[in-house]
Amino acid sequence: MRTFFTLLTVCLLTSLGACRYAPQDYVESRPELEDSVRDLDIYVYGEGAVNYFVNVGSSDDPDYQLECQVLVDVVGWFDEEFDGSGCSRCSEIINLGFTRTDESTCDFGIESTPAVGIASLDTLDPDSWFYEWVQGTEPEGAAGPAIGYLSTNWNPAGYADWSPRMGLWEKEDTTGIDFVREYMAVYPWLLSHPDRGAGTWSVDLRFTR
Repeated sequence: MRTFFTLLTVCLLTSLGACRYAPQDYVESRPELEDSVRDLDIYVYGEGAVNYFVNVGSSDDPDYQLECQVLVDVVGWFDEEFDGSGCSRCSEIINLGFTRTDESTCDFGIESTPAVGIASLDTLDPDSWFYEWVQGTEPEGAAGPAIGYLSTNWNPAGYADWSPRMGLWEKEDTTGIDFVREYMAVYPWLLSHPDRGAGTWSVDLRFTR
């Protein structure tokens, strides 16, 4: 399988309720995410993509071509009242909010608000395929080998050969505007039958603390 990684252009949101402020020269021209249920301490900004690929080859010799994608703006916050990640070994839990952008080409959106937890690679089974994949993968835009992984409660729509984890890398090219950490995370999967196609989920996350 030829795995595709699509990195998006920078597109960040501004404030949400009484949030921790983001670098103003970076987000001052972006649209606001409005109507928060309650005040949230926003400290993660970024963007993400779910890409769906159709197999124009065969099961034995697949050839995946991009069919459509859902592009989202991302904000993240820590919430002591809710940890949906289910990750007991994670060092940090972030709840993510997605806003679908007009550039999306799929005729559906992302219906969930996932939680992700940052975990160390040494918490993985070294004999698992995911450990081997993360250790042997360095996507375009990464600054080096994987520094860990994201454990998540998000799942793609419909049945898929899916594991709720994403490889985590530091970014090679950072914005350089007051963010203390900048990461990229990626995960590939197959749809329920190899003839149907494949997908990737990717996010770029920028932390103000």
